[in-house]
Amino acid sequence: MRVLKSPEFAKRAGRFSLDDAALLKAAEEIESGRIDARLGKHLIKQRIARTGGGKSGSYRSVAVHVIGDRALFIYAFPKNEKANLGAHELDLYRDAAKVLSDLPIEQLLKANWIEITHGGHP
Repeated sequence: MRVLKSPEFAKRAGRFSLDDAALLKAAEEIESGRIDARLGKHLIKQRIARTGGGKSGSYRSVAVHVIGDRALFIYAFPKNEKANLGAHELDLYRDAAKVLSDLPIEQLLKANWIEITHGGHP
């Protein structure tokens, strides 16, 4: 499975000090079925632990997941910033998930998405 983050996600993750190791761990949990919330066909919400801490009160991520193929991190927010996604946001992310679940990975990379690798290997 390939793991990517959108340019916007990368900016937010940098502000929150969410490192790639935490994202890879979250992607592994997602792939193994340990999903915090299913929001649509391929859209999920997954908690990501703070560095040196647990998941409670930490970060929430919105991701597109296609089993065995991809996990695409598209949005992150700290729980203390907002409790949940609004209805309008949820609709937008669901629409995005429909498109992102089928786009070739190479097209995402050309659009400046960043691939997160395990020791240099996808």
